[in-house]
Amino acid sequence: AYIAVPMALLLFGVLLFGINLPEVRANNLTYGAYLDGYYGRYDQVVDKYQRAKNISLNKLDLPVLLSAALGEAIGKNPDEAELKKIINYFQQAVEWTNKAIALDPQNMFLYYIQAKNYAFLTEKTSEPKYLEKGLAVTQKAHELSPGRVRPFWLFAQLYLFGGDSERSL
Repeated sequence: AYIAVPMALLLFGVLLFGINLPEVRANNLTYGAYLDGYYGRYDQVVDKYQRAKNISLNKLDLPVLLSAALGEAIGKNPDEAELKKIINYFQQAVEWTNKAIALDPQNMFLYYIQAKNYAFLTEKTSEPKYLEKGLAVTQKAHELSPGRVRPFWLFAQLYLFGGDSERSL
């Protein structure tokens, strides 16, 4: 009892202060980022996701959430100046997603999200490097899950954005 109780309290303290509280803070920041995205405040969205990324132990979900928020931002912001900022943020999302893929290289969904990031970048910048990277990532997603429709949809989208409508069809 003299050893078990202090050890249990120590373990409880480590779990509470080392894992649970930082994750609660990260979740609150993520929720705040969602609200900022709803109101079109994308600088705050990226800032909150960055702060959440710095404290969260979960390195797989935040790149997905940031990518989704930016995908919504593209549709809501026809303004060219704002679009340039969002493109820079997408490049950051690509970096984060690459790190997530390195942590879980068999996760088809991460490759799918990355392919979507590259599709957005291809569409908005027309840079061939994004098309090539997007096709490569989509191919990996297809290899990991050959029966899924999502990679085929992304192949079509990427080919369309790359100007190859025949292949897209």
